[in-house]
Amino acid sequence: MPVEMIEDPVGTYVLRLVGECTLFDIERALQVGVPAGKTLTVDFSGARMDHSAFELERLAAILAGVSLSLVLRTRDVLRFGFARTIMGYCSSKGVNVRIDHLAH
Repeated sequence: MPVEMIEDPVGTYVLRLVGECTLFDIERALQVGVPAGKTLTVDFSGARMDHSAFELERLAAILAGVSLSLVLRTRDVLRFGFARTIMGYCSSKGVNVRIDHLAH
């Protein structure tokens, strides 16, 4: 499955994106819901994403509807740039965003 929502052992909700995924895949995984006040971590480190500006705006709206606090996890420079773009779109919707860049 290209997208999965998990709750890690410390109670953090993580949306893990693996390979190619669509906005529909992300929306479906987020239907599980994140309790109010919880931070959502979106793990892009295994994702292969290429979306238009319209799709990024829609992704930001989807994420803003789930949590007003996000951590975007990345692995390399390409995904870091993508996360920065998402950060801008989400910030414009009043979401507090932090990027966790795990360079390996």
